[in-house]
Amino acid sequence: MPIYTASPIAMQINVLEYFEKGALLKCRDKVAVKEQNREYTFAEIERFAKHCATLILKRTSTGRQPVPVFLPKSGQSIVADIGSVYSGNGYANLDIKSRPQRLKGMLDNLNPDVIVTSAQRVAGLKAMSVRGISVEGSRG
Repeated sequence: MPIYTASPIAMQINVLEYFEKGALLKCRDKVAVKEQNREYTFAEIERFAKHCATLILKRTSTGRQPVPVFLPKSGQSIVADIGSVYSGNGYANLDIKSRPQRLKGMLDNLNPDVIVTSAQRVAGLKAMSVRGISVEGSRG
């Protein structure tokens, strides 16, 4: 059985380099995500993600920590994930179907400064004493 290893070049590319030097550079104005009522081009994802990163940076005390993303799988969650990385952090996608007790346990473990979510989910997070950034605020 052959053993496959990643090339040294591939191992040095992070998600932002892959996004910026790949799809964004080659397909900037092409549709990256298509949803029922919305499409996002690679350029829009970049713009919204950088705005999201700015919001994250205004609300976090340090970098290099996971930023929980509490959104359904969508273009907004992709924006939030990339925005988290642009801010110098990682991201931790949380399942929106999780029971509140499980969600609270995950948040206690992550101990985040902020969570990226939607406006409709912010109130529930405030009840858990966590600040949320509405991803709608990062839509330009």
